[in-house]
Amino acid sequence: MKNRFHIAARMELMLSEGQLQRYGMNSAKDAAVRPNGYCGLSRVRSMLRDALSQLADASERLSTLRSVDGFSQAAAWICDNADRARTVGASVLTEMRGRHRLPALADDPALPALYSIAQSYALTGGPLTGQSLCTFLKGVQEYRTLTESELFLFLPCLKAALLILLGQLVADLAFSGNVESGERAAEDARMLFTMLFVAQKGKFTAALLENSALEQILRKDPAGVYPRMDRPSRQALRHEIERQAHRYRRDAAELAKEYLDLA
Repeated sequence: MKNRFHIAARMELMLSEGQLQRYGMNSAKDAAVRPNGYCGLSRVRSMLRDALSQLADASERLSTLRSVDGFSQAAAWICDNADRARTVGASVLTEMRGRHRLPALADDPALPALYSIAQSYALTGGPLTGQSLCTFLKGVQEYRTLTESELFLFLPCLKAALLILLGQLVADLAFSGNVESGERAAEDARMLFTMLFVAQKGKFTAALLENSALEQILRKDPAGVYPRMDRPSRQALRHEIERQAHRYRRDAAELAKEYLDLA
């Protein structure tokens, strides 16, 4: 698990598309998976619930510090946005419900590797756009192809990571009494809140599908049936192929290609 540090400093590393893509690849390397190891999202959901409690307690304390020099900007950002952030957190907990089978981290088998990758992206501080998301995920998949389930759980995991970072940030600020850290915390809070709300409101399906190896194969359906399906039908088909691939220990994209060859 990465420790929180000054997020704004990371932005110097994220100046170009090529750097962001390489960062994605390195993030995937750092999130090495456990061979034949899988886990769900219960650990992430527990961490998120703790972060939401931290955010509520610390923002209440910060509301009394808004007039203190060094705390005013950070306190204002956090107090003004805390309720909205907690609402997003509640929706993320709902998105993460259900049984999930995700590749687990080698050094922490109760935590999905996907969460570590999403946390790395959160630490860039944004800006979050379809293009930047696509570039980062392209880099991730230069090292390891994400499953269909991982791709479509990336945004919930990203929002969870942002909220967990916010929980740490506001707790550090509210209870440390370090006025000097106020300005840095204000910039970090601004980037985290902005990225969180863009992730909640934005439409990133196209960027996710662009990084789905399975989607790219199915788009080549020689009969043209797949492209004419509606979105729920296409999603159901991808999930069914992935389920069969897991059952037979096959790569989902390769299995889809075989199905198209036989069509």
